[in-house]
Amino acid sequence: MRQIAEKTQQFEWYSRYEAFAGVLGNHMGTGARVLQVGCGNSPFAADMVAAGHVGEIVNVDISATVVELQAKVYNSLPATVSWHVGDCMALPNSAPFIEASFDVILDKGTADALMCGGDTTANVAAMRREANRMLRKRPVSGTTTAPCFISITYGDPKSRVRWFSGTEEDWDVCVYAVEKALPHKALGPVQVSGTDDWQDKTRAWESDVYHYVYVCRVRMNQQSVM
Repeated sequence: MRQIAEKTQQFEWYSRYEAFAGVLGNHMGTGARVLQVGCGNSPFAADMVAAGHVGEIVNVDISATVVELQAKVYNSLPATVSWHVGDCMALPNSAPFIEASFDVILDKGTADALMCGGDTTANVAAMRREANRMLRKRPVSGTTTAPCFISITYGDPKSRVRWFSGTEEDWDVCVYAVEKALPHKALGPVQVSGTDDWQDKTRAWESDVYHYVYVCRVRMNQQSVM
């Protein structure tokens, strides 16, 4: 579903934040430090703030034009929301992109875009590595929730699981299906990592009425939880 926010030149390729709020709320608190990669000119970050997110939201896009537009359109948002030019496949290790400093890395459509171009395998692997490098290796502040990379995509499990599960990052992966139409009913989660039955459980999801949310959690060892 494509949605346009009038008078602000904002464009939403997928559904707005409210469609995914329930699923995202299961994996990040309102105070989580979030990095949104490939933010585009979407109102997603502003929607998060409007819904009560008080943690820092760092937005990055490869387009300087888009970043300038977003900073101008949303200049009334709290200082905890910022906009930066950068490549999600090769982020600098300097503020605000300090290694192991984010609770959540959020991708909405960026992995899909990378899969539409050349060198798909190398590019998606680079994106995963950067996400993993940026994630903290301890629970989200004030919770027992593991930091995670979250990818919102139009790709069903049959076409996407292999890109996120069983990779060198060794994430603990689960997937949801979210209806595009109101009331945006969410199905799942279905555990992917360490199971053999996820295909049977998600076969009925293979439909263009859904968006999919892949939650790739950092595995917490006993030392990191303490």
